[in-house]
Amino acid sequence: MYIPQRQLSNLRDAVRPGKVVVVYGPRQAGKTTLLKKLRIYSPYST
Repeated sequence: MYIPQRQLSNLRDAVRPGKVVVVYGPRQAGKTTLLKKLRIYSPYST
């Protein structure tokens, strides 16, 4: 999965420490895949 840099910067602006983020959608829409891919950009990922 490729995430364009522009979309990543939009996410950085929206997702801040202390905020709650909800990802929702129909079954098989890729919610878990999206979160797994975004995890590599997290400073807290191991």
